[in-house]
Amino acid sequence: MDSHVSDLRSLVEKNLHSVLASTIPFLSTHLTSIGSALWKDPARYISSTHEHEEDDWNTSGMSATTSRMGSITEGVASAPLKIMVAANNSPAAFCALDYARRLCEKLGNVQYDLLVVYFVALNPQRNVPYLDHLERAYNMDIQDTAEKDVGLCKAYLKTHYNGRVNYRFLEVEGEGETGPLMEEFVNESHSDLDLFIIGTRNLGTLQRWAFGSVSDYVLHHLSCPVTVVKDPSTLEHDD
Repeated sequence: MDSHVSDLRSLVEKNLHSVLASTIPFLSTHLTSIGSALWKDPARYISSTHEHEEDDWNTSGMSATTSRMGSITEGVASAPLKIMVAANNSPAAFCALDYARRLCEKLGNVQYDLLVVYFVALNPQRNVPYLDHLERAYNMDIQDTAEKDVGLCKAYLKTHYNGRVNYRFLEVEGEGETGPLMEEFVNESHSDLDLFIIGTRNLGTLQRWAFGSVSDYVLHHLSCPVTVVKDPSTLEHDD
């Protein structure tokens, strides 16, 4: 009896060793392959266990990525070039307006957003007896003059701009000097401005010191590119 049990045990152990010997390498190879795949790209392996399904996932992922990149590129390419030109009823300002128009005409198929802005700089209100009334009177005169100048600017634009370039006319009113008013408006409302155009009266050094130069101020304070357009009539010519 003991000999039969011993023979049976030997037979079982022999068959077990044979089965393990053939199974363990197979499992080891496949487990190693699965582990490597999970390490390299877990999302791809988990999403599908079939090769063709993995290919479909990869293709759709590439298509989605390409579509998103195309939308981003299209958005950047379609962003218009934003140009602002300062307007008033002066020969220098009309030269700047003419320069802005010719520039936009040369852009061809390039999209642009041309802003023609008339700035009205009022005197700051003061809570001082008698002086506050005087400031209000000055500001009324400034506003009356601005209203007339705006009408002249619009008439100029109707003659020289309409049918040639697209533009938007804005009137900006604030307290303080004209230069800081321009700086504040650009920084707060048009920080994405690509170009600011302004005319200059070609004042000499002493005149700029005495009366101030708006073009000189914006040239040194605006963060965007600035083009200063000279009034040819004020240039000195040799005989």
